[in-house]
Amino acid sequence: MLRFYPAVTAFYILFPAFVVSQVLFFAGYSNFQFPGGLTLLAALCIPILALKSSAAFMRYKQYALASRVTFFGFLLVFFLSLLFGEASENVEKSHMAGLIQMLGLYLMARHWPANIDSRSLHRIVAALIMISALILWTSPILSVGGILDLVFVRFNYQAVAMAILAMSFFVMPNLDGKLKWTVLSVTLATFFAVGARSEIIAFVFSTIAVEFLRRGPSGKSFMKMILFSAIFLGIFTFILNSWFPDSRVWGLLTLTADDSFIARSELVPEAWRTIMQSPILGSYGEYRDGYYVHNILSAWVDTGLLGFGLLLATIVFCAFRLRPSGNEIDKLYLSAVMCFISAVILMLFAKYFSYPLIGMAVGLVVRNAINQRHYPRRHTVKFGLNH
Repeated sequence: MLRFYPAVTAFYILFPAFVVSQVLFFAGYSNFQFPGGLTLLAALCIPILALKSSAAFMRYKQYALASRVTFFGFLLVFFLSLLFGEASENVEKSHMAGLIQMLGLYLMARHWPANIDSRSLHRIVAALIMISALILWTSPILSVGGILDLVFVRFNYQAVAMAILAMSFFVMPNLDGKLKWTVLSVTLATFFAVGARSEIIAFVFSTIAVEFLRRGPSGKSFMKMILFSAIFLGIFTFILNSWFPDSRVWGLLTLTADDSFIARSELVPEAWRTIMQSPILGSYGEYRDGYYVHNILSAWVDTGLLGFGLLLATIVFCAFRLRPSGNEIDKLYLSAVMCFISAVILMLFAKYFSYPLIGMAVGLVVRNAINQRHYPRRHTVKFGLNH
């Protein structure tokens, strides 16, 4: 019997539904896209998940408490900065969208089922493969007046890439054998197709970390996996170069000559100057639209020392709380590790402080803490999926 999971339903609304609507609309196959995009979808999911969260709060309030207190403290400071600060309309809209998405993804992850059934896992794997195939199929159309031209205008390639990355957190830890390499291949190709440079780095490093935890640092299987992965990535990169010769991802090979990297690097000293002028309260929104520093310093600029400190404390507390139960490694823990590593990499080096995956990472850390105490683990393999 197929079970109903509110968080899994929210997952399908937030990620597959959003990506499909974006791709079909900008490829010219559909006249519909969600008004408000991912922000609206997150707002629709929040009420139901919030009711579930309030009902469970008293029962599980002691788990990962420090991570939750600092995270919601940060959200409060963020909201007050948005409420009382003065910035351009575009900056304020972007911040409100980030706040809503962070909360929506936190609630979805926080209520992820402890022991999800195999059919639901198969559907999530199938959804990731089909969405990746859709993007790869439409990429020639999108690249002509689409992805490449609309990267900073209409097609939200960063939100699409984030959705693909988020889906991989629940897929990769559950795969083995040929299916794992198939999903790895189509996911990497999808990041190349949309030009998601930061996300591809986060995906590769977090996937390696998961394999490290599954196999152990000294095991022969892990070393073989590293060697095979290096050969595989070398060959696959050569193939991708022929498929997507103009992808933005290739800019990673020549960062010192990349316009985007140079422009972002120049924003870092500007952010430090702003911080030094107002180190306690920050200077909310005092920059041109889009010209914000792309790392965690952005929290200090916009929310002051308190907001920056709470966000940093959230990351630290989550890192200490994210540990396995004894010698056992369950799949939810691996999903939490993969999400946390990706979110931290992106927050430290590439994204703004309101990047939604931070909320998702905190939610999975809390969910993992509860799961380790209250729910049994299952370790079976079926059709290439571990659960």
